[in-house]
Amino acid sequence: SKCRSQRVSCVLLNQQMSKYYARIAGRDPKSETHSMLANLNTHIFHYNGDPETNKWAADMIGKSDQEEFSTTAQSEDDKGSATFREQNKYEVPPKPSAPSGKAVRLT
Repeated sequence: SKCRSQRVSCVLLNQQMSKYYARIAGRDPKSETHSMLANLNTHIFHYNGDPETNKWAADMIGKSDQEEFSTTAQSEDDKGSATFREQNKYEVPPKPSAPSGKAVRLT
């Protein structure tokens, strides 16, 4: 709040959570890192190849109930089948994928 009242912006840039863990001293650097990052109001995520960082970002963005619909047909005589299900999935999966040039911004 002191920064805000003085019209100062604090920006932290990093590519991997493990870099924070290595720099923060104490008994539990992971908890300290997560606590520090929880106090930031805006998070911008870009493509990242680090699984732990991607998992943290995916957990932060959250999950939602998503509908899946699929159909199958065995042969011309078979009428096939349709399957509908709802699953609770990540909005942005934590696995690395090809860079899309798009970023996800949370406010």
